Amino acid sequence: MKISDILTTDDFIDTINDFPEVAAKKSLTYGIIIYRNKEDMKRDLKNGKELLWIASIDPKVKADDMYSNEALNVEEEEAYLDIPFITRKRIDDLLVRYINTPLPARDEWPGEERKESLRHLLEFERKNTAKKSPEYTRGMFDGLKAVFNIMDLRSDYEATMKPKRGVEIVLSD
Repeated sequence: MKISDILTTDDFIDTINDFPEVAAKKSLTYGIIIYRNKEDMKRDLKNGKELLWIASIDPKVKADDMYSNEALNVEEEEAYLDIPFITRKRIDDLLVRYINTPLPARDEWPGEERKESLRHLLEFERKNTAKKSPEYTRGMFDGLKAVFNIMDLRSDYEATMKPKRGVEIVLSD
């Protein structure tokens, strides 16, 4: 899976909110809920209730459930079908990307804290390789390199792994 295929919950909602016909938000009760229009969402936010939504998506749905009712639970079928076909198609395409995103990546991919902790781990392991066997070291660095590649942090990996070279100054007598 490439980083461009990853779709976090926030990106999913933001992309839907960019469509002029519909709106979406996180719900503690229903997961991700989709409204027929932005006015319905504003009305629900103002009233403090979630009554006017037309579809919901469980943020923990797995790829196995993509074609079941668990992926997109349409409460108001008539209202959902009133949404223009092209918008429904775009929502479906986003939903496929979202469902194919691994569960841990949906909410924290790749956060700056996680990136920074990986950089520190790599630096620590690079400095402490003398205490470990060559096989362990090679396997560990191969694994870390794969993680850095997936998270699109190749340059960070290479910068950390390159030996630091200083300038040697030679003084003549």
